[in-house]
Amino acid sequence: MEENKNPFEAPLAGGIIGGLLGAIVSEDKEEGAFIGALLGAGLAAIAQASLDAEKSGIPMVKEEDGNLVRIYPDGTKEIIKEIEQTVNTYPRKFKLR
Repeated sequence: MEENKNPFEAPLAGGIIGGLLGAIVSEDKEEGAFIGALLGAGLAAIAQASLDAEKSGIPMVKEEDGNLVRIYPDGTKEIIKEIEQTVNTYPRKFKLR
């Protein structure tokens, strides 16, 4: 497995891009940039961790079609458990305090 040279690279890039996008789409540019940077850094870190985990050669557990599934490195899948689907409804607009 190739080691990630700098573990902060993906979150940093995600934070910069997220901050720029947040500032563009938000009425309050400073708040939008801050929230966008946090979200961008978090999502980039999650994506990088997922890629690193897949490369590790150990089975991964993911949700697929309402089931918890163990995925082995050779691609075979084993259903572990059926899980209930939750439905979240969020307002289209809300104000951050």
